[in-house]
Amino acid sequence: IDLLLTDNSCDEKKKQYFQQIKNEKFKYLESNFQGPSDNFYYGLQQAQSEYLLGLGDDDKILRLGDDYFDNVRTDFVGVRPSFVVYTKKRGVENFSNFSILEDTPIKRINEYFAKCAGNNNTLYSFFKKDIHLNIQKVLQNHPFRNTGYFDWAIVISFLAEGKVISDPSTVIFYDNERWSSTEIIHQSVLNLFKKNGLNPKLSNYLL
Repeated sequence: IDLLLTDNSCDEKKKQYFQQIKNEKFKYLESNFQGPSDNFYYGLQQAQSEYLLGLGDDDKILRLGDDYFDNVRTDFVGVRPSFVVYTKKRGVENFSNFSILEDTPIKRINEYFAKCAGNNNTLYSFFKKDIHLNIQKVLQNHPFRNTGYFDWAIVISFLAEGKVISDPSTVIFYDNERWSSTEIIHQSVLNLFKKNGLNPKLSNYLL
């Protein structure tokens, strides 16, 4: 396992701190890409692993399993960790640990919607790098690619390609603060439209 950090904070103190870390498993890269999609695509292109997990700076890996990928079959496109969803105010809100094993794309997608309970943290799973690259190449042509709202499209694209196996030995703590209330979610939607120069009233037609 390698850890690749693409730092687009432009923070000189962070840069000095991370550059001092001497570990062959850790690679620090300064990034000039301010948008989350562009920054992730840059890091994805630098990664050497067959499987890759993209994680933002507000989530935590509590534990990594050992040698789990030796048992992954060729028809699997991803390995899904266990997820603990929490907020600072309310503590743990949800725990999930499941695989997606149906044999056809539409059955896998339906299986996922039945199991995920509206939470798409499966995005932060280990997925095959080559499929990740193909999906991100398509997204590079989208004018709103840096809004950070492509998570459902990305996960569904992976599920169309193959199965996802659960790894209960790896645990990720997912900070759900940005989605913790109806008001916060509504404001996020409005900001999405504003950020891209669109009238926020268009959100009334979102569905």
